[in-house]
Parts: sequence; C-alpha cells; structure tokens
Amino acid sequence: MTPPPALTDSVVRGYPDRSHPSASVGGVVSEWGGMGAGRGVSTPPIVVKPAIGIITTDLRPILGDNNHQNYRDFLRGGGARDAHDGRERPHATTPFAPARSISGAGQQTKDACGSVRHWAACSKDKGHGARPLVEHCDDPECPVCWKGWGVKQARKVSERLRGYITAARPEGRWFTSQTEDQMFEYYDPEQEKFWSVGHCENAQNVRHFLLSAPEGALDPWMSTAHIYAVGKFWAKWVGIRGGMMAFHPWRILPEIQERLKKLIPRGLQEGNEEYEKKFWQVIREQSQPDRSIDLGLESWHCAVYWSPHFHIIGFGYICDSINFRELTGWLVKEVRNISQKKEWDGRRMKDDIAAVSFYVLSHGNVEWGKKSVAWIGCMTPNNLKRLKEKPIEDRYPIECKKCQAQEIVYCQTLENVPGDPSIGRDGQYQWLYYKERLYRYRIVTRREKDEQREERKRRKGPPGFSLPVNRQTDTQR
Repeated sequence: MTPPPALTDSVVRGYPDRSHPSASVGGVVSEWGGMGAGRGVSTPPIVVKPAIGIITTDLRPILGDNNHQNYRDFLRGGGARDAHDGRERPHATTPFAPARSISGAGQQTKDACGSVRHWAACSKDKGHGARPLVEHCDDPECPVCWKGWGVKQARKVSERLRGYITAARPEGRWFTSQTEDQMFEYYDPEQEKFWSVGHCENAQNVRHFLLSAPEGALDPWMSTAHIYAVGKFWAKWVGIRGGMMAFHPWRILPEIQERLKKLIPRGLQEGNEEYEKKFWQVIREQSQPDRSIDLGLESWHCAVYWSPHFHIIGFGYICDSINFRELTGWLVKEVRNISQKKEWDGRRMKDDIAAVSFYVLSHGNVEWGKKSVAWIGCMTPNNLKRLKEKPIEDRYPIECKKCQAQEIVYCQTLENVPGDPSIGRDGQYQWLYYKERLYRYRIVTRREKDEQREERKRRKGPPGFSLPVNRQTDTQR
C-alpha cells in the first residue's frame, strides 16, 4: 500500500482557497481551503516521513458543538456556518442535494405489499400456531418491505465474506504456506518490501470497524461516488484490507436520543446494536401516519443531523486511533470482533455476520439507482472472482415450535386463517425450507494482475501508436 502521490513529498504546503468543491480524493484537500479549515484559512504544512509514511502535523482540533442542527433545517440553509470562523458556507443556500434517505422511510411501493399470500404452520397440527407469508417488493424505501430487502442483502454480504475466508483457507487451517503473489505487500519509497501478510492470516478474524469523518471533510452536496472514494482512501490508509463498506450520512440528535432512552426500555440481554435498531425504527416512523411512538416531529429529517461516517465489516488491523485522530481529524474504531460461527436451530440461521450486516443496512444511505454497500480492498470484484459454476444449495427444514415437525404451506381463507394444505405445480405439498446458495470464489493473485497489466500495455501498443478506427457510415453498415 504505497502512499498517495500528494503525500510522498517531505512537506506538502497548504492549497489555495477554492470557492467550489475540490475533486481531491482522500480528504487531503478539503473544499473549504484545507483539511477541516474554514474558507480563506490556509492549511498548515503536512510533514511526511518517507520511511514509514506517517503524517506529522498539528492540525486544528475538532471543535465540539453540542448544538447540532437537524438535517431538514440544514438543507433549507438555516444557518449552516463554518465551525472555525462563523461564516456561512457558500453551499449553505444551495437548493439541491442528493436525494438520500434511510431504509423504510419512503412511500409504500404497491398496494399488495404486506398482504397475506399464504400461511405457514405445523404439518401435523396447524393449531400449534400459524404465521402469515406476505407479499413483498424488495424495495429498500418501502416501509412495509424494507426488512425483507435488508435480510437478503445481509445474507449476500455474509456469503461473500465467508467465500473469501474459504478461498484464503482452503484446507481449513489458520496458517498455511503462502506464495509471494498471494500476499499483501507494502513498500517504502526505495521499493524495498519491509512487511507482508498472506490472505490466510488476513482471513482469521472478521471485524466491525467505524470510520468517522471530521467536520467539513464531507458535505451533503457531494456525490455518493465521491464520498465513497474518500472513505475507501482512508480505510486503506488506516490498515483495513478489505470488506463491505456502508455509508451512513446521519446520527440521531442528542436530545432525541435522550428522549428515546426514556421511552424505550432496554432488555437485560439486549446488545447495543439491537437497542439502537429500535431507535431508528421509531425515527423512520415519524414520516408515516401510523406511529408507534409520536415524537411530535414533522419528518424523520428533524431527528437527525449531518454526521457522515462509514461502517466496515471485513478484515484488517487498524492503526493507533488516538494519534490518527489528532493528526488527521478522522476517527477510526474497532467496534467488535464478529463471530464466524453459523448454526441452524430449526427456526432460523444464527449468523453473526449477517446480523451485523442487517444492523448496518437498517439505517444506512439509500439512494435511488445506487447500491447501498461497496466492496473494498481484497473483497472487490477485481480481487475476488466468483467461479462460473453452479452454486451449492443447502436446505434446512423449518420446524414447528411445539412438536418440532416440519412446517408446511397452507392456503389462505377469507377469514385470514389457514385453510387446506397448498399443493405446488409438481402436485406435492409445499414444505417449508430455509434455502442457501453458496458460491465458490477465487483470489486473484498478484502475478495474474501483472500479466493482465502487461497484456493491456501490449494491446495499447508503443507510445504514439493507435489502432485504426472503422469509420463506416450507417448506409455502409
């Protein structure tokens, strides 16, 4: 992981003031004249030690402000001011911002969403308890169907992460002999390798990381692609080698969070993730007419404030977070180590990776036409290829709670109670299974990348050479 070109010099001076957003990636150049600096304020020099690539500069500290402004008033231009000199930012009155939302905070997609399609009950006695099988549209913004979308995406994230682990440890051991082209290699400016680690060691632990941006580094008027590029830069810089990245634009206002803690009791065995999901469920309901808890807000935008950060589920070893924040303003934190165990209990699949992924997707950025997650590092499609073969399909029978008999699909009656057993197209009863598709993956080695790079150079030809272009007209074609 070589440092970016802008940081290879011993001293990088402050950039001139710009009245428009900068196209720089990584936050080294902020759109307000420097990293975290206000408009018209010059950035202090950044001293970089070429041997180890550590930034040594006394950046201005991140100012703490307890008077957060809700996101709705911020977009309306109601006093969005710079944190350092109190001046209004040039983009504060800009009427356009990307249409970002959280999952489940939109409008219902179809009238049939949530309607009962069939019933699932015990195959021996349907009086043991039945549960409805409802229609869903898989739209992340639909308040009725967003949970089904989140569960499917979380299962896909877990399947790909486990596919990388299997590809890195094919023999099931933690450490195996690794060839040089299967290692992550880091170089100093003299191109001498001083540290390397194989994919097998990298795949030992799955971790949940949190990467928070300083104030002024990311703004709502930036494109999502630009924001993800900044997050990928800093994730690679702090030592995260790959995983799933999700962008979260907002945090809950402190006063709203205190009210929710008083209104929603916390269970004895309930973790922080499960407890926080209840908060976001109440917040997304503020835009809906049927609210479980009415906070007296116009919409969910009034309960959050702009605080961009990234959740990463993947692999790596982060640097010293305290010194890193003092030097760059970015905060990196390892939330916890995620268990890789996967167990079927007869009713549901206990998968900690999928559970954390669903928590991250439950209040992440949802934007029309864009994916909610991004793959970084060793998990990108260029570094981890899915084999073109049929996946392995596993089926787990869903059991009844009382007698452990397999459940079956029943027809719906007009009284919304289970009717007769449903028969499929093959003339057999429709038994209920939990189905999984497991794909095999292959890690692209460094040697293959070098060969592909040489092949592209060979096709491109020598400098000044260009392939002839066929300029036929439409009538000739």
